[in-house]
Amino acid sequence: MRLTRLTPTPGLSSRGISPQIDAIQEIWRQLRGPGGKGWPQLGQNDEGQNLTLVDAVAAIRQDLARIEKKLEER
Repeated sequence: MRLTRLTPTPGLSSRGISPQIDAIQEIWRQLRGPGGKGWPQLGQNDEGQNLTLVDAVAAIRQDLARIEKKLEER
């Protein structure tokens, strides 16, 4: 997001950040991990980077597809 407004917006908190911006930042942190660098507890990709929530769900989906294929081959 690019901020182009230089004048204060009505309704901003004393810190200068609205509750909506706080909520967006919290959602971003939950999806992307601290500093946008993924979550170590979700594992790492082939490049050694921590996975984001979306990356982890995609990896689980791929694993599930492989398991289903193996079961169908039986």
